[in-house]
Amino acid sequence: MQISEFDRFDRRHIGPNPGEVEVMLQQLGYSSLDAFIDRVVPEVIRMEQRLQLPEPLTEAQVKLARTSVGK
Repeated sequence: MQISEFDRFDRRHIGPNPGEVEVMLQQLGYSSLDAFIDRVVPEVIRMEQRLQLPEPLTEAQVKLARTSVGK
């Protein structure tokens, strides 16, 4: 049994690369991701500023946090 490129974990979870996004947008008739978003996301639900999120954790930090849960 051969695993196709699209069956790999990273291909299923990381998302399209910039070239793939461009092809999808062209197929849908949009010149940019911003133009697509302007057309499909109602203005009343858009955020006016970026989310203020903390820095991401490293894999090691996540593993450490998971081992201490419930202690």
